[in-house]
Amino acid sequence: MSKKQALPKKTTIQSFLSCLFLLSSCGPEQEKNQVPTPGNELSVQKVILAIESTDRPGKSVAEKEDLENYLSEKLKRSVETTMPPDPTELSESFRSGEIDLAYLSPWDAVPILDQQVASAFLVRLAGDKPDKSIWLCRKDKDYADISQAKGKAVAFANRASALGCLIPVWDLSKRNLIGSDRALTDFFSQVIYGDDSGSVLKKVLNGDVEAAAVGSYAFEGLDEKQKAQLRIFQEQGPVPTDVLCIRSSISASDRAIIEQAFMDMNTDNPELARRVFNGTLATPEKGHLDVTREALRAIKAVKP
Repeated sequence: MSKKQALPKKTTIQSFLSCLFLLSSCGPEQEKNQVPTPGNELSVQKVILAIESTDRPGKSVAEKEDLENYLSEKLKRSVETTMPPDPTELSESFRSGEIDLAYLSPWDAVPILDQQVASAFLVRLAGDKPDKSIWLCRKDKDYADISQAKGKAVAFANRASALGCLIPVWDLSKRNLIGSDRALTDFFSQVIYGDDSGSVLKKVLNGDVEAAAVGSYAFEGLDEKQKAQLRIFQEQGPVPTDVLCIRSSISASDRAIIEQAFMDMNTDNPELARRVFNGTLATPEKGHLDVTREALRAIKAVKP
């Protein structure tokens, strides 16, 4: 065999040995950058949970710390609870991994889930006394149906409230009282949006508006004297419950571990689940948010 013929073989062998050397030298370095995680441990080193503010009383510092401590112990990882970013930025926060979970109203959850950056992880069970969307008036008023308030001033709890705005407006649309050619202000003489349920209930009590749309829990939270001055004259629904969303890019094994931690809370610390999530968490049934999607479509079609 000539030298000219042997050269390619020699070069090939040298290249092969060089590759082996590079692979063996890279191996330990790659392992150093990986955190060993047994099958029952999370691969992520920190979990960020965003909990949305609602028109219920704000979450206390104690509740925040109790939840972080409970989940940190269960997951054996650092857990941080925070307020979610503006709804328009939620998708990007999930996409970039800035947050791993978010407890959201159905209203805010639907756009996020439809973009597939997160999925519906768990939902709050309605319980024996589920929240309802209601219309209230003063006790001395004789309203039996919201259609009788045509040409009157009304109030909605909050533009971002499912119970105090989304569902009532959807109901008005279904009744054909408003629509693409009729705005809310074409049916009512004045429409006021409050900062929370309490602010609009005061307007009803003061006679500033004829009726207000709120969640049933807002009425239950009033003192007996205030309750005696008001009357529920209409309910509407059904009303989907809040949703715990999880980042879509989280692995199936991590998802299972996190789900178990939340499900354990129902039995290990039901009082904490009640304080933080206003009830028990469970896996969502198919179509849980169908009503919300239909209501959002209806609202978009209503004349501004």
